[in-house]
Amino acid sequence: MVKQIETTENFSKFITRHWPSGESQWFKSLARSGWIGADWPLEFGGTGWARQEQLNFITTLSDYQCPIMPDSVNVIAPMLLAYGSTEQKQYFLPRIHESPEAYTFQTQGNTGPGCLLDHDSENLFLINDGGSTTPFGTAGDATVILATSYSPLWLLYEKLLGLSHLKEMSQHWEEETSTEVARIEIETSALTAFFLQETVKADRQVGIGVNRDRYDLYASLFQSLGYYALLSPDSKLVSNEKLPFSAEREYLQALRKQLSRDNIIQQDQLYEEYVNHEDT
Repeated sequence: MVKQIETTENFSKFITRHWPSGESQWFKSLARSGWIGADWPLEFGGTGWARQEQLNFITTLSDYQCPIMPDSVNVIAPMLLAYGSTEQKQYFLPRIHESPEAYTFQTQGNTGPGCLLDHDSENLFLINDGGSTTPFGTAGDATVILATSYSPLWLLYEKLLGLSHLKEMSQHWEEETSTEVARIEIETSALTAFFLQETVKADRQVGIGVNRDRYDLYASLFQSLGYYALLSPDSKLVSNEKLPFSAEREYLQALRKQLSRDNIIQQDQLYEEYVNHEDT
């Protein structure tokens, strides 16, 4: 059974009540709303929304420049939905839905709950609340798993949000950014059309497009911010002047995390999957 259809007006009312309130509080509010799993199956706490409703949701989020979703939603949940056992889904997905920031994508040396990537062995491990680790997938298949399990919804949101921030910057330096904004608008429209097709091959194209263009988007926004891209408030000082373009700088920081996950390697596998896939 599909849950009640939500409207753009409902989304806007919710966002104006809960954002900006700090990322941690924002994600908690989203979790309470039941919208964290906007594209999850109903049986695991999803919304049951059609693709157009999902698109309305993320478009509204990007209009208000809400933050990129955390690793638990961007990486771990899609991985579990694509490759996880029933037991793994039943354990982790409700916890991610309730506390999305608590479950993170880890590297060696970190043992918090979520998913651990061992770069040396190319193995993935799930880490539960108690710190116990369980191998995930076939040994040596980490790159394949990460490349082929992702959320086209939240990847598209990343692109929409980046476009929103570039448009914001274009109001300050129109001549330098107008051409780039127009180019990214065209690319985003194409990815949106793929997303609405709701086929495996079209979703692969969304993945390829966002992964491929993430570096260009980062560079364009970094260049637009100029000196301010390098600045951040000093937590030790109580008399800091408020720095401009805070939302854009926070978006850049979020993109840095995305770029650190070795997306170039993943993109090669993603492209191979797209080319070789035949829709039925």
